[in-house]
Amino acid sequence: AFLMARGLTQGLQRLVAVADGIREGRRDMRADSARQDEIGQLAKNLNQMLDALAQREQDLSAAQADVQHLATRDTLTQLPNRLLLMDRLGQAILTAQREHHALAVLVIDLDRFKQINDSLGHTVGDRLLQEVAGRLRALVREEDTVARLGGDEFVVLLDQLERPEDAGIVAAKIIERIGLGYRIYDYNLFITTSVGISIYPADGDDEERLLKNCLL
Repeated sequence: AFLMARGLTQGLQRLVAVADGIREGRRDMRADSARQDEIGQLAKNLNQMLDALAQREQDLSAAQADVQHLATRDTLTQLPNRLLLMDRLGQAILTAQREHHALAVLVIDLDRFKQINDSLGHTVGDRLLQEVAGRLRALVREEDTVARLGGDEFVVLLDQLERPEDAGIVAAKIIERIGLGYRIYDYNLFITTSVGISIYPADGDDEERLLKNCLL
């Protein structure tokens, strides 16, 4: 009887240790379920409960990531939207202030895009916007940001510029690349673009001023 009681006590102590670890945030802890008695069955039940809890936490984390993505991305092009752009621009300004370098904001507007939408339909117009978004992403560095503000208006944030005049070089490449033409469904489309540029800190020292001063 003494040995049985001792075995039960030790088994319960191990279960309590697992419960204490879980309470302290150690989500990887599991109970020893090798025993073939009530303690072993209790350990199995505890492990199943912990596995189910871990799966629910993973599902919740994935759902939160999806919500965050939807809140900060343009649904058509999957580019950052205005909310995410302003956040990245604010962070870039803080870094530029601390490290004393320039950055540039480029506002890109597609010329006569409304005519394409009105004459060929929104399906063709949406596909054209997606193609433009892809070309813009391919033109800039990985650390730069391409965003869509809405309609036919895009923004490129050029972070950590070595020379302010580099923004003009990028703008010229954008104008050239966007104007090369597109094959969308059964249509050969050509579109030009206007690009406005503002440089930090010469044209503004905060997000709103930099966007406002990108005169097209």
